[in-house]
Amino acid sequence: MNRRRSSPQPRAIALLGKVMNGVMLLVCTTATAWAVQLWLARRSLPYSATGTYFNPQTGITYDEQIVDVALRLVLLFGLLTLLLLFSAYKLYIVRRPHKAV
Repeated sequence: MNRRRSSPQPRAIALLGKVMNGVMLLVCTTATAWAVQLWLARRSLPYSATGTYFNPQTGITYDEQIVDVALRLVLLFGLLTLLLLFSAYKLYIVRRPHKAV
């Protein structure tokens, strides 16, 4: 019988993929939390008659699109987090049965 020996390279590459997935999941989850915090903070700022948001604590005036930009960041990082969660589920939870050769 001709049996193949499993080399350590494919296992190391698979492990590296799992580690990178976990790291990226952590980064995207943190970025999503930051974007939600940013969106909530910008949304709660008082809106002036000139069409800008004014932060009285810092004296900074933000353009009217800042809330939309922050919301889009939330959606972007949230979608990336969900995709990484799905791939992590496929990597860690779902085990495909191996075919006997």
